[in-house]
Amino acid sequence: MKTVTIILLAAGIFILSGCTTPEPDIVFRPEIDWNDAPSITRAIRVEQNTRFKTTIIQGPNSASGTRDTALLRAWKSEEQGNITYQIYLVDFYDGNWHEYDRATDANGNLLSVSLYSRDDSYCDPAACSRYEQLVIEVSREYLEKNQIDGLIIRLSGPGGKEAFFLSPAYVQAFLSVI
Repeated sequence: MKTVTIILLAAGIFILSGCTTPEPDIVFRPEIDWNDAPSITRAIRVEQNTRFKTTIIQGPNSASGTRDTALLRAWKSEEQGNITYQIYLVDFYDGNWHEYDRATDANGNLLSVSLYSRDDSYCDPAACSRYEQLVIEVSREYLEKNQIDGLIIRLSGPGGKEAFFLSPAYVQAFLSVI
């Protein structure tokens, strides 16, 4: 009887331990000072893609909205030696579609904006939360010209407007990594 009790107790402990969810790995990410280029530089990711022979450089998300995204990214082709620069933006909002089709900077320059995707995030009978992902192709020269004042990108469309900001330190840090 004692043996059966011990076996049942051991089996119960084994089964219960299998049902617990392990604690997720907590990744510590230090706070970024958006006005300090070295702080931002430490948060920039550089990844090598050996299959496609490219280097991908991506800055941290500097958007102030909880679900929005504003960052710089670049791809360097190891074979061709050219670098493609982009401003990547994601705007989450509630209500009707904004249908962004225009982007301008702080100086009123019209920028070439491309829609990457547009989708509903969540809908209930009363309203929908939506997002639009946009890509703006820029040159290194454009980024260099804007590293003193930073970048203010204004998106607009038939249904709404939004503005995103990348600080001067952000642009400087990104260029220093490339």
